[in-house]
Amino acid sequence: MLGFFPGGRIVSRIVGFSGYYQMSNYGDDLFARTSVLAATRYWPSLVPRLVGAREEGASSMRGIPISAYQGLGVLGKACRVYAGLSDLLGIDKLVFSGGSLFHSENSRATSLMCRLAEKRRIGLSAIGVSIGPFASSSAERRIKQLLGRFEYLSVRDRASLDIARSFNLACTPTYGSDLAFLYPRVCDADSNENTEVARSIGFSPCDLVGDEARARSYCDAFVRSVVRARRDRDLPVCILNLNEHPQIGDDVWCRYTAEQLADRRIPHVLRSYGQLGIRGTWDLVSTFSAYMTVRLHGAVTACATGTPYLLYEYHRKCTDFLDEVGYPEARRMSADMGEDCALMRLLEAPDSSGLGPWAADCARRSLSNFTAAPWAVPSGTSLQ
Repeated sequence: MLGFFPGGRIVSRIVGFSGYYQMSNYGDDLFARTSVLAATRYWPSLVPRLVGAREEGASSMRGIPISAYQGLGVLGKACRVYAGLSDLLGIDKLVFSGGSLFHSENSRATSLMCRLAEKRRIGLSAIGVSIGPFASSSAERRIKQLLGRFEYLSVRDRASLDIARSFNLACTPTYGSDLAFLYPRVCDADSNENTEVARSIGFSPCDLVGDEARARSYCDAFVRSVVRARRDRDLPVCILNLNEHPQIGDDVWCRYTAEQLADRRIPHVLRSYGQLGIRGTWDLVSTFSAYMTVRLHGAVTACATGTPYLLYEYHRKCTDFLDEVGYPEARRMSADMGEDCALMRLLEAPDSSGLGPWAADCARRSLSNFTAAPWAVPSGTSLQ
């Protein structure tokens, strides 16, 4: 929608997307990129931009070096709050886009941004998000009150939909899906410099902050799986780092896994989201013969690209995702089954999980994150 200033000058209305962006995390940056591309197609009345972040590859944020912006201390938090609040100036809608944004540890910066947005009469919404878990009833009430001020809300899984409906919000929540499922539909503008085509077994670890033993155990389990799988298949390994944050990223566990593979003389390469970019990372996952990942959006990408995958369920969001896509209980990793056995079964029957229809349904519902919005183009038809 266009507005007019006195004198006839036409101005565009702006929608700002906010999330845990610019932190060297593939999944969150995938949300940001998908949101901007999809809004251009399905919300033509609005001009999209990121709030408190820039597109991938930026070296600074409002003059703040990325190294300072990504800090986990008081300075880093202050930098992100400053960038976010500064970017609120001039926007007409604030949309929280993608991920686990509304739970017990909900950011104070998010609440502050919402209060300032309301004072400036900026409409509040959220798309492709999950709600919960909540550690207390007071935390749940706080999120309920916050979401009660939103004009539009779409969630990415059934569990979040049930919670949103129980809140009796002013807006009717939309049953969407993870925003990543929409990326293939809107990514035509993204180039891919990844030329890797060799088939391999992929692995993405995760730095489970505060649980080093568990993070290591996942890496060890993967190595055991590969040792067993290579008795019948001479496949190399690709260790894919999906989070390169200097403090809470996965570099330590990627190098640890590489050392374990080297000790066993198993051919392997290390690749990272920072090297490949969003499109390159997406396409690399699509080449894997099998993929074991601790990172949720490694699994989401695999599901969307038809890559056989196994996901370590270290968090409720992982279990919610597997439930959402109908991942068979019999194929999930468990102590009874053994991780090495799970990988063997995946390699032996990569297409038996029957996830194709589920992935297609997730892609359809992911589109509704945008097309169900009150300001979307009629019937959700793309203008491109």
